[in-house]
Amino acid sequence: MGKAKAAEWFLTLFVSRERASAAVGDLMERRAGMWLAVTRIALSSMLHGVLDNPGALTWLAVQACVLELAYAWMGARFQMGRGASHPYFLYGYTVLVWYGLGKWVAHRAPGREMAGAAAFVLLNWTFAALMVFLLVSHRISGHIGWSFEPLCFFIAVVIARRRRMRIPAVSLCWP
Repeated sequence: MGKAKAAEWFLTLFVSRERASAAVGDLMERRAGMWLAVTRIALSSMLHGVLDNPGALTWLAVQACVLELAYAWMGARFQMGRGASHPYFLYGYTVLVWYGLGKWVAHRAPGREMAGAAAFVLLNWTFAALMVFLLVSHRISGHIGWSFEPLCFFIAVVIARRRRMRIPAVSLCWP
């Protein structure tokens, strides 16, 4: 039963509570490959959310990228004014900015929070890949690596969706 509850909790991030319970009920009868099927349902739902209105989600992603650049510029200006930069300030500022962006995107894409989040992260990674290409092609050195920002972003989107749908956190411990 714990597996079914966890699968239902995961699916409610992408579909309504009723659809998630129906899908998990059907999958529990099948037993084999349940988590693969749950993942396929979640990705399919997210893809349909993007394809239902790609223009609006692309515009939302562009706005979020511009907002992120504005926050990055403000953070850089603040650090330059203070002299020496402290890495903890940078990490904390980054977590707060991406968490705020996640809440902002989720608020502007009700019912399609994960589709909006995916559109933003994909557009952001596209811009990052373009910047890396430009830096490498112009022989500008710098640190290029994976960062934790998308994790902060998705956590904010999940929390915002949970609050909007009034779904409690899953408890896998039974009395």
